[in-house]
Amino acid sequence: MESSATSSSTRSSTPSSATPPLRRTMGRGGAESLSGTQCPSRGRRVPPSSGLVLTQTFKVDVPPTGSPTTVVFPTRTVSKVLEWLSLPTEQRPDFISLYFDEPDRQGHATGPDSPELNQQLQRVDKQISTLMAGLAERDLLHCVNILLVADHGMANADPDKVIKLEQYVPEISEFADVFFGASGRIRLKNHEEDVLLNLTQRLSCQLQGMRVFRLEDLPKRLHYSNNRRLDHLVLDLDPGYNVQDLRPNVSKRPPAKGQHGYDYYNAEMNGLFVGYGADLQQGLQVEPFQNIELYNLMCILASVTPAPNNGSWGSLHHLLADPPAPPESIKAVEPPAASYTKDGADTPHNTTTGCAGDAGVIQ
Repeated sequence: MESSATSSSTRSSTPSSATPPLRRTMGRGGAESLSGTQCPSRGRRVPPSSGLVLTQTFKVDVPPTGSPTTVVFPTRTVSKVLEWLSLPTEQRPDFISLYFDEPDRQGHATGPDSPELNQQLQRVDKQISTLMAGLAERDLLHCVNILLVADHGMANADPDKVIKLEQYVPEISEFADVFFGASGRIRLKNHEEDVLLNLTQRLSCQLQGMRVFRLEDLPKRLHYSNNRRLDHLVLDLDPGYNVQDLRPNVSKRPPAKGQHGYDYYNAEMNGLFVGYGADLQQGLQVEPFQNIELYNLMCILASVTPAPNNGSWGSLHHLLADPPAPPESIKAVEPPAASYTKDGADTPHNTTTGCAGDAGVIQ
């Protein structure tokens, strides 16, 4: 993001379930948005302010085993970003996003503590070094802001803690779809209240590491209850547990050795945040915060007005070298408290479900 003076104009932080992607906000604000993702797509150049995204197409060879081969295109992605940054000033994008699918892929395959994952970390580190060196060669380090973020962590998955729901409800596949992983979900094929109640009762209290919730009973802090796309039951699992995929063609595959999707109170689920740039403070270590706050921060760095969103305006102003003054209407309001404590991993977080062994409630 091009460095620019931050604005003190009032931004709305009204809760909304339809906050547009940042690239769309950038387009409306007059900034050109390009995305250096690794997702296959039809790449095309678009005029400024359109809000559309320019992507790069990369082909990944998949052998008969179904497992992708080693992916080498991050180098091409970094090269493309540096190519964009070499454009004349009037053509240069104001916002570029760059995505690496590692170490996530390797973390699932071999676990977060494996030597193979460390190798992937070294590869990503090398690509970031290439990016920084390219910025230095172009004399741009003083006029860009760089945010390195992760959307989740990774926990070891125990092969002895694979949950096979058909052990408790043998006919479950006949009337429900089961979505597997670190946070199991169940959707009834035909939503009938008596069937849902019976299924909830049959699965509840079967394992101390598994809690069964209807959407309306989930902790409010998860904000996971009011959308037509959500499933009827959610299985909240302790780290290490996995719900097995019941599809015949995959159920016999070796389980993943690493997973994410557990309660974010677990330290293993915490992501990475590193910021560098002219508009950011340097040498500052901050308390954990939720990724939902990043949208407002990036809008400030890009000098565009955020759309209504669920972030707390001002919650990350302490990261800025020259934070904007708060609007008159909120100058007397205390800064928002951290959404969770840094020692939250040691805090009981299992919402009481009526089963023996449940910890206290944290809503």
